[in-house]
Amino acid sequence: MRIVAQYLLFAAIVTTGCGQQAPTAAEFAAQRQRMVEQQLKPRGIKDERVLAAMAKVPREEFIPVDARADAYEDGPLPIGYDQTISQPYVVAFMTEQLRPKQSDRVLEIGSGSGYQAAILGELVAAVYTIEIVEPLAKSAERGAVRCDHRDLRAGEGSATAC
Repeated sequence: MRIVAQYLLFAAIVTTGCGQQAPTAAEFAAQRQRMVEQQLKPRGIKDERVLAAMAKVPREEFIPVDARADAYEDGPLPIGYDQTISQPYVVAFMTEQLRPKQSDRVLEIGSGSGYQAAILGELVAAVYTIEIVEPLAKSAERGAVRCDHRDLRAGEGSATAC
């Protein structure tokens, strides 16, 4: 019986991916390119600047470490605090619809992970973003710094209607 229990434990560890290594920076870069080619372009995202920003900004930097292997999946991912990072297509679609110009300054309400702000940071002069959940605001700011977006200002705050 003890042998059976050991085999079951071993099988459980193997099937859960224990010991798998996280993708390398080069593997993430290849996944970003596949995301652009297989998820965004076929769905009609055409703006070359938006496609270039989506191909450049490392989405994995805006996702909790334990979920980074799924960074370029075609769907939203949890980022904590009952929030999600939007599906890449949704980010690209919203950005394309905005028609951002290099001279624009953008105010984003609801930073979440900071990924949308980082995408916009590739396309406009400055991005100001505010998030009501303080840990998310701090995480968004750290993601922006890791991606070298010094022109992105993230802050925590809330407002009440009068």
